[in-house]
Amino acid sequence: MAVRQQSVPVAERTTSQVQRASRAGLAGLGASLQTIGIIALKELRTYFTSWMAYALIAVYLFIAGFIYWVVVGRMSHSLPLSPFFAELAIILMFIVPLLTMRLLAEEKSTGTVELLLTSPVTDWQVVLGKFFGVFGVHTVLVLLTAHFPIMLFKWGNVDKGIIWSSYLSLWLTGGIFLSIGLWASSLTDSQVVSGFLAFGVLLMLWLVNIFGFTMQNAFGEFCRHVSVLSHLEDMTSGVIDTKDLVYCVSVIGFFLFWAKQVLESRKWK
Repeated sequence: MAVRQQSVPVAERTTSQVQRASRAGLAGLGASLQTIGIIALKELRTYFTSWMAYALIAVYLFIAGFIYWVVVGRMSHSLPLSPFFAELAIILMFIVPLLTMRLLAEEKSTGTVELLLTSPVTDWQVVLGKFFGVFGVHTVLVLLTAHFPIMLFKWGNVDKGIIWSSYLSLWLTGGIFLSIGLWASSLTDSQVVSGFLAFGVLLMLWLVNIFGFTMQNAFGEFCRHVSVLSHLEDMTSGVIDTKDLVYCVSVIGFFLFWAKQVLESRKWK
């Protein structure tokens, strides 16, 4: 006697396939994030097991303290802190090239980049891991300046909303600078060249900001729209606009994409 097989409905088979694909996708995403985290932690350990991170942190805090004393300490305690945060962003223009110049240039000069690229990691994982590693150092720098506004909370009259938006702007501006530095480091195997290239690009961005506020024409308006520091000034005034957030994330993504493209091009040489 023939046994009649019971067919599985098409909708049930489709749902099962979607669920398996979803689980596989989540597992792949989790493994990718884990790889990025491993690379980022390795970078963090590299920074904090050498003298460079501590020296840069000490210099940064010393200059930040001096600027705070000049801009805020000698004036009214109700003074807006936007000039203080603008000066901190300018300090980052000098600090960031020193932080990022070794990220990929050192790997190239020692030949370890070839091992890294032939290992079972993607170019995006390498770029994002390196970026989040150095971004962690930048986050530590930003957090270590928190005692300055805390003093004003105790003895002065400060809008807490402006403080939060100012720190967000400084954090994101540092992310933009770091992505530029990482891109510059991907272009050469010389740390010195990488550092000067990153500083040159950051200096150009600062000059674009000057042109934007000194030239009252269409070119000046264009410079104000593309200037990093002009978006910083908007946020330090307490206004967090979606266009500023989109701008910061877009610029970071743009330079990380080109850093990834440079790494990918090495596979074809």
